[in-house]
Amino acid sequence: MLVGQDPGNAATLLRIALDAGDSTRVKLVVRAADDLDIIARQLNSSSASVSN
Repeated sequence: MLVGQDPGNAATLLRIALDAGDSTRVKLVVRAADDLDIIARQLNSSSASVSN
């Protein structure tokens, strides 16, 4: 399952990384969530323009 498909999953991964003091993993989780959000917005805008 991708992180972006389930916000609870991203929050859980982030909490685990924060609890472990793993700053590299925190950055990766945040970056992955941000990248997936950008991709989702691009897909939504492109599918909206195709259907119009």
